[in-house]
Amino acid sequence: MMSRIGPATQRRIDQLLAAARQARKETLAPPATHVMPPHLDGDLLFAYWEHTLDPDSREAAEEHALGCESCLGWLLEVGRLFEK
Repeated sequence: MMSRIGPATQRRIDQLLAAARQARKETLAPPATHVMPPHLDGDLLFAYWEHTLDPDSREAAEEHALGCESCLGWLLEVGRLFEK
């Protein structure tokens, strides 16, 4: 089932990608000033499993989930819905 990504979801993906690209360019700041990237939202989690993300967006989502226990849990939970 392929669905189109809406404008709000596309803006969110663009924000996540921009944050991921910026994080790659910068060295890690000291913990007191380091800001966590935004968490993966529901639209992005479902788009990941529907295979509607472009490769860069998919990679950014995976990179974030690998470093964020909460988002990894949600990504796996949504993935279980697609197994049924």
